[in-house]
Amino acid sequence: MRHRCQRDSLPGMTKPLKPMKLQTPASWVAAVTEPSVADFRAQPSVQHRGIAAAREVYHVHERIFQYWGRIDPSRIHNTDDEKDFARYLRGVSRDFEILGDAADATKHHALRNTTRFVLTASMASTVSGGAITVGPSGPSLLATIDAVMALYRAHYL
Repeated sequence: MRHRCQRDSLPGMTKPLKPMKLQTPASWVAAVTEPSVADFRAQPSVQHRGIAAAREVYHVHERIFQYWGRIDPSRIHNTDDEKDFARYLRGVSRDFEILGDAADATKHHALRNTTRFVLTASMASTVSGGAITVGPSGPSLLATIDAVMALYRAHYL
């Protein structure tokens, strides 16, 4: 199966690209994602740690898709499009949906789709009572991150 991201060469290149050797999602999570979450857990009221952990955890789904799409597509429900895989995860996990909205809002500053859980970067991570919530009265950001990590561990790592 060939994914949209696989190309024989990039624009302006004359040599073909070598096949990518991807790190397993589990090894990436152990090396990068878990330390980012641990930093946030150690300082749960530090906004930049929360935003960094939220973005990192949310985007693990892209690594899962790229890896399992090449190795065993049944692990990603035989989806052949990364956006379809993300839509699937949004459908089975409200926490994934909330985390995705928060990650996107902090990256893009404002979201146009008014059905999203949060719409602006300032709404995405609100410091409230020494902890960070998603939105002014939303769920704990750390609890949301933990729920998405549990989803990944149970099915994809």
